[in-house]
Order: sequence, then structure tokens, then C-alpha cells
Amino acid sequence: MDKELAKTIAATVFRCGSSLQDLIPELTARCSSDEKTMYVKAIASAIAGMHVELLDRVFATHPELEREIEQNIEATGLAFPEPGRKSIG
Repeated sequence: MDKELAKTIAATVFRCGSSLQDLIPELTARCSSDEKTMYVKAIASAIAGMHVELLDRVFATHPELEREIEQNIEATGLAFPEPGRKSIG
């Protein structure tokens, strides 16, 4: 796999994980405690699965990409900063 495809996969995993996490306040506001707990655990499981099944494989092929993402997070708080923001990689 080339590096650009690896970046696309990694960015998609991060975006999907963020979207799933964005559901938590809505779950808190609109679900019972038991329902919220069930869904939050399912969200955590889905995010962990994406990391194991996708990110770990991408990073095994392109370890430099993992370092670039870590540096971006340290510098900007984002794995894939928007254009114009200070980023590394």
C-alpha cells in the first residue's frame, strides 16, 4: 500500500472515531443511564476495533506515518490538522 492510501485510511479512522465520540453528549442527554453505558461501551469497542484492524496494519506498513500523526497531535491537538494550521508531515 502506498503512503497516500495509508494516510487516507488513517484519516478516515480518526474521523469515524471522532464522529462516534461526538454521539456521547447526545446519549447522555437522551438515554437512560443503562442505555448510555451500553452505547458508550459499543462506541469504545468500535473505535478499538478500527484501531486494531486498520490503524495497526497501516502503521505496520508505514511506521513513519504513526510518528507524523503523533507529532501533529502534539503540535495542533489534531491527527490531521486543517490546511493552514501548523502541522508536521
